[in-house]
Amino acid sequence: MKCFDCSEGRLKRTVAKVPHEIRGLQFEVEDEVLVCSHCGAISVPWDRVDEHGRRVDATYRRLAGILTADQIREARHRLRMSQREFAGYLGVGEASIKRWEAGVLPDKSSSDLIRLKTDPDEARRNYDALCRRLGLRQPERVRSVI
Repeated sequence: MKCFDCSEGRLKRTVAKVPHEIRGLQFEVEDEVLVCSHCGAISVPWDRVDEHGRRVDATYRRLAGILTADQIREARHRLRMSQREFAGYLGVGEASIKRWEAGVLPDKSSSDLIRLKTDPDEARRNYDALCRRLGLRQPERVRSVI
């Protein structure tokens, strides 16, 4: 198959690192793609488009620290809340919760908010960092003995 970019080379299926940029973050995803023998252009074959998209999404979320749809849903379920209740708890619209749980990429700030309001360890780390930044003395932690 001729190259779509230069029309000179032939496209060969091979495993290569494909560069991507999302919201200013540059990264590469290794996948089986078509590479031009002449100009080096990379194309994702039709039979790999969905899987490649999942790899790009997963890599970006990991690098940017953004929760996955499953992680958001699990956080809501841990709190035993409906999507409407969870939206009210976070101070966002219910439609946002529905979109995020369907796989739409939330902003980093929304992902951080979910962590802060659903993960006690994350809330504690945030509290400790805030006290250090403000120069506040932190109260002694009380550990319960069960």
